[in-house]
Amino acid sequence: MRFKTSLLAAFWLASGLANAQIAPPNAVIQDLASAEALAVGQDPMRLNYQAQQARWLAEGTLKSQLPDPMLKFGFANLPMDNLGEGIGLDQDPMSQFTVGFSQPFTRGDSREQTRKAFTEKSRQSQSQQALRALEVRLTVRQLWYQLSYSLNAEQLLKQQLDALKQNLSNDMSSFQLGNRQSQDLLQAELQQDRLREKLRANEQQIQQLRAQLSRWLGEIAWSLDPRVSGEYQQVAATVTEGNQPQLQGVSQLESQLMAHPALQSAEREISFQQHQQAIAQSAYSPSYKLDVNYGLRNSELPNGDKRSDLLSVFITMDLPLFTGQRQDQGYRAAVEQKASAQAIRDDLLRRMLAEGQSALAQQKVLAERIRLYDTRLIPLAKDQTLAAKQAYQSNTAAFSRFIMARVEELGLSLEREKLKRDLVLIDAQLNFLQGL
Repeated sequence: MRFKTSLLAAFWLASGLANAQIAPPNAVIQDLASAEALAVGQDPMRLNYQAQQARWLAEGTLKSQLPDPMLKFGFANLPMDNLGEGIGLDQDPMSQFTVGFSQPFTRGDSREQTRKAFTEKSRQSQSQQALRALEVRLTVRQLWYQLSYSLNAEQLLKQQLDALKQNLSNDMSSFQLGNRQSQDLLQAELQQDRLREKLRANEQQIQQLRAQLSRWLGEIAWSLDPRVSGEYQQVAATVTEGNQPQLQGVSQLESQLMAHPALQSAEREISFQQHQQAIAQSAYSPSYKLDVNYGLRNSELPNGDKRSDLLSVFITMDLPLFTGQRQDQGYRAAVEQKASAQAIRDDLLRRMLAEGQSALAQQKVLAERIRLYDTRLIPLAKDQTLAAKQAYQSNTAAFSRFIMARVEELGLSLEREKLKRDLVLIDAQLNFLQGL
């Protein structure tokens, strides 16, 4: 078991050192806001979304242009009987050297719709970049709060261990004189070892959190104490006391969610599919091609005059007459694709709305439970510990009773700290849903 724990700790340490060079060596983190800004600023995915934006704009420009014109040239109407003597334009009145130009034209307004479609894709990448920034902020915020909790738990455990050591040291003479039972001594030593084990497990959790945080903050995560800036305590106190602005019902939450980057990205996808549907609609319109040919002739009329050159102009168009297996199917596919995008948006909205409602309900209950710990449970536990200590000192209660009272007080303090952690994590989730 110790080998596995050491192996895991080494893995987390190696992971953290691998990420340690991410942050610049002069990076300074004063509070949670600066940590979030550092993480967002050096997130490599930011460059990915910027590249995607540029890519969609370039692709939209490319695909919204007319096809390249085509040039053709060659000889026309050459008599086969005289080909063995070489090519001559004066042997037949219709022989000519032809230069032609052709320009295809796309269907309807498909080029404009294509440009708009890829513009929506570029805007979707912007929304995805904003969503990524919110997700990074949420991750850093959650790790910041969890690390604060673990450091507070470490402090509580060390305080209890020191107090237990002090009590045991003060009464050691009584044990040596036989005034106390050896069972009490064993009970005290057992509780000390249990506290040490909890400290080891908590230290393991701290190292894991620092390793995860180093992905975003670099080497500074290994020496960071997030409690110094006070956000953990401040947020917990603000929410517990009910001083934080609250969302007024589902309608306000839904209106804020509609501006969330995740839903904005889904809306951009719907707009993209709307333009794709318009492109499919344009398939019912014919496409055109303009052909212009110039024929140079070198033959003469019977009176000796040079024959006139020839100019040909053609317009070619396709006729989408049989649309059942082509245009109809393409349009139907575009309609269904848009409906699919709308369903995904609606499902995302419902899911985020449910997450917000659940978070609001949990926040209220957790705040009430913390107030119960502050006003009743922990004060009673402290009074119980004091009474057990006095009874033990007056030889009216066993030492084990005093030890168990201390253990129960510690358990309640740690449970309250867990409730604070859960409360601030839910607050972080609500901030994410509100786009903060």
